[in-house]
Amino acid sequence: MSELTLKELMPGAWQAEKEISIKKADVGLNPSDATADQLIAALVIKAREKMTKERFDTVYEQKVYITDGFDGFITKNNGTKDVQHVERQMVIHLTLPDDATLNPNDY
Repeated sequence: MSELTLKELMPGAWQAEKEISIKKADVGLNPSDATADQLIAALVIKAREKMTKERFDTVYEQKVYITDGFDGFITKNNGTKDVQHVERQMVIHLTLPDDATLNPNDY
């Protein structure tokens, strides 16, 4: 096995030199306008399906994996009252041999 390709993660996706296109349906989004929150959540949830710790442990080339964090409750104020929210954590692990930079092209 080797590092996942974009097609392996999201079969309907394509990329050119300066752009990437991902079908909303491939990441579980509805056809309507997506918010930034929805897009980030959809990408992480989809990636979590295949970018597992188990795969990371067996595929040397894989540099990113996603694990579950600790779910809990938080309180946010909506402007008039406090509202309790469920907080679901997913941890994105970015790994490289001892390198201090944080550049997406390195992963």
